[in-house]
Amino acid sequence: RRELQNQREKSRKEDHSLLEEEEEEEQHSFAIYIINNAGDIHDFYDVEEEKIGEGSFGRVVKCTNLSTGAERAVKMLRKVRRKSQLVMFQNELSTLKMLDHPHIVKLYEHFEDRKFMYIVMEYCKGGELFDRLLEAGHFTEGQAAIIMQQIFRGVYYLHTMKVVHRDLKIENFMFAGDGPIEANMIKIIDFGFARSFKEGE
Repeated sequence: RRELQNQREKSRKEDHSLLEEEEEEEQHSFAIYIINNAGDIHDFYDVEEEKIGEGSFGRVVKCTNLSTGAERAVKMLRKVRRKSQLVMFQNELSTLKMLDHPHIVKLYEHFEDRKFMYIVMEYCKGGELFDRLLEAGHFTEGQAAIIMQQIFRGVYYLHTMKVVHRDLKIENFMFAGDGPIEANMIKIIDFGFARSFKEGE
């Protein structure tokens, strides 16, 4: 468990380092703009204060659709952050707009106001693959096969869409539900570092 926790800390440092590099290199994002949704996010969602996660940038909280009662996750980024973080946030949004696959976290909608930008996504209540492994200590061969098959399907789809994630690690795989692995579904999350590529690259 200590080794896994050390690995998580190392991954966070690597993300920070990569973020610094993003500030120095030219940005080749799919789109560097966000179209405002009509209205305030709080008119459509009950947004909770407690943080349930944190990506390479921005914090993630739970929200509930006021009309349907559906639970969602919303990633929030304050606009006073560094320009590179804003670009990455916009990059994640534009990337998710391109994608539609059972093993890719689903984008529902997005909002922007004077202080924050918001991405409303599928709520994966089963938590991170990292935490599930930390809790279990190890997976059986059958469980590992189920997990890897789903990950490979998601990554294969990304590559057919000419998208490379660039930050695949066990913290960036979530379980859709809180049931057992055998009856669950893996979702790939956190597309801030993603890039498109051309044939032959």
